[in-house]
Amino acid sequence: MSEKKIKLVILFLLVSMVAAPSFGQSIWTVQEMAEIDGFSELDDILVLKFKDAISGVPIQAVTVNVDGGSYIGDSQGVVRLPIELVEDVDDRDLPFTASVPGYITLQDTLRIRLGSVISKRFVMTKGLQFNQARFVLEWEKKPADLDAHLEGPGFHISYRNMRSSPGNAALDRDARQGYGPETITLSGIRNDATYTFSIENYSREAPMSNVKITVYFDNAMHKTLFFPEIRQNTLAILTIRNGGIIYGAR
Repeated sequence: MSEKKIKLVILFLLVSMVAAPSFGQSIWTVQEMAEIDGFSELDDILVLKFKDAISGVPIQAVTVNVDGGSYIGDSQGVVRLPIELVEDVDDRDLPFTASVPGYITLQDTLRIRLGSVISKRFVMTKGLQFNQARFVLEWEKKPADLDAHLEGPGFHISYRNMRSSPGNAALDRDARQGYGPETITLSGIRNDATYTFSIENYSREAPMSNVKITVYFDNAMHKTLFFPEIRQNTLAILTIRNGGIIYGAR
C-alpha cells in the first residue's frame, strides 16, 4: 500500500472515531467523582459540574440561578455555590436552573439530605429542532448497565437492538459502567405513529437507584422524572401518541 493510501486510511479512522457515538464509556473520571461527590463541602463551597449529555465535554460558563442567587461556572464546567445553601439542612429539594447559549435551559433540583447534596453532576443538551425529542438517562454506580429503549414504527433503538434508524432515531451514547448518561434522540415525530420509551436493568446486580430521566421535546425541557429506587427490571416511562407525550403509559 502506498504512503498516500496509508495516510488516507489513518485519516478515515480518526474521523470515524470522532464522529461515532460513545458506547460503554463514562463521562465522569475517578478523579472527578472524588472531587465532585467527595468532601468539597468541607472547604465551605458546594461544587457542581456540568457536561454535554452526548459528547461528555465540560460546558463552559454555565449560569446557575438558585435560591435568589446567580453563579457563573468556569471553563471546566464547574460552578461553585456558597455552602450556606445546604448547611444545617436535613431534607430539602432546592430547585435551580442552568443556562448557557446553545443549550436548552436545564431545570433541575439539588436534593439535600442530612446536609449533603445527593448528586452534584449534571448534563445538558444542545438545542433540538421542533418535532424532535431526546431522552437522557442517569443513575448511580450500580447497577453498572441500564439500557434505554425507544420503540417506534419499524425500529427498536437500544444498545442490544438497533442503534440507529436513519431518519427516525439513534442511540447517541451508551453507558455500561454506571452513572450514565445514556441518550437517545428521536429525530422526527410522526403524528400517525406511536413511540414508547422504557428502561431496563440489564446487568441486574442491584436495584436501580436514584434514576433520573430528562425528557426534551420541541427544543425545550419537557419533564424530569426521578426514582429513588426501582426494584423491577423493566419500567415503562412514556408513550408519544398523536404528537403528545403520555407519561407512564403503554
